[in-house]
Amino acid sequence: VGPEPADRRLDIECLLLDAEYNLGRTQRAKEAGLRIAAAARALGRKDLEGRAILAQGRTLWVNDPEGSAEKALGRLAEAEALLREAGDLRYLYETVFHRGYGGWWYGNLEDAWGAWNEAREIARKLGDKGREARACTQLGGVRYHQGRVAEAKELRRQAMELGAKAGSRMVWALATTQYGFLVAFTDSIDEGLRLAESGSAVQEEAGDLVELAASLNQIGRLYVFKAMMAQAITHFERALDLSVQMQETGYRPEIHRHLAQALLELGDLPGAVSHAEAGAHIVADDDWASIASTKMVLGLVRARQGRIVEAETLLRDAVAVLERTDYIAVRWQQYLALSEFLLAEGRQEEAREWMQKTRAIAALHGEHSPLAAYVEGRLAAVTATQR
Repeated sequence: VGPEPADRRLDIECLLLDAEYNLGRTQRAKEAGLRIAAAARALGRKDLEGRAILAQGRTLWVNDPEGSAEKALGRLAEAEALLREAGDLRYLYETVFHRGYGGWWYGNLEDAWGAWNEAREIARKLGDKGREARACTQLGGVRYHQGRVAEAKELRRQAMELGAKAGSRMVWALATTQYGFLVAFTDSIDEGLRLAESGSAVQEEAGDLVELAASLNQIGRLYVFKAMMAQAITHFERALDLSVQMQETGYRPEIHRHLAQALLELGDLPGAVSHAEAGAHIVADDDWASIASTKMVLGLVRARQGRIVEAETLLRDAVAVLERTDYIAVRWQQYLALSEFLLAEGRQEEAREWMQKTRAIAALHGEHSPLAAYVEGRLAAVTATQR
């Protein structure tokens, strides 16, 4: 990039910020964002300053040791104000889109819905089907976690179609992997895996490492449902390697807890302890869904270690934390873990309430869903050991 003109140079450097972020070089993107924002401010280019501050904000959640959701949202608010004033709809979309993660992070899903719905409307004004597909994918995630599963599938199906029409392989890959996960939970694990793996292959080829790590983690879960633990662990370990490579910490607690659960199933207690404790240690203080899931898995590990009182406290804390959020469709995990614990302790009467709650959440995925079958299989197995 040549030295002149300065605003053109900064425009190109802002494009490089996006590439750095997608490649998982988040720390470099944040550092460059600080420098570019100052230079853009000196030139009076509010659009470029807003884009550079956006780059700072979206990295704070995932890899800044001093970062927090509050600090990230503050940066995004600064960027949004500048981009609205500059009339830069493309990057206003990106800022509003990332603002949606605030509601997601705190478990206030209607806040997330509002931001991502606004992002979808901006994308429509732009005539950008790729950006609309991204927003629809996230809107589907909101509806899924609210327990409105049929709406979620339809939104993600629309996202997949929009991604294909947009001609962006990366957008299509994101929408397809996310749609595949819902298909696996509601209709067919095999078909869901086919969709998710076709999308993740494109993410791998494109070098979209942030989304690839998340996809591999979720694909690993689908192999768990198929009781194919070796394949599950391979996917979890690859996701963890990518997370470490990118120095991101947003997804990593979930990757650690999935690894811990899989290793526990295989009887590798030391490995399970290591990953369960790592996930609980690295999770952010305000990431409520991951706090709940890491507490749950640590509770399962403590139970296997014979630390029963501590295990029950952790499992009940996990339920309490998640029930304070809008996350509904995933509560079956916490309810199932507590059910299995109580059944294993011979406390069948206490377990009955949590078994009923587990089945109620699983039923949201459809009467004949693979997830419901998985839940019933788990409950039947632990019940059989008590006879």
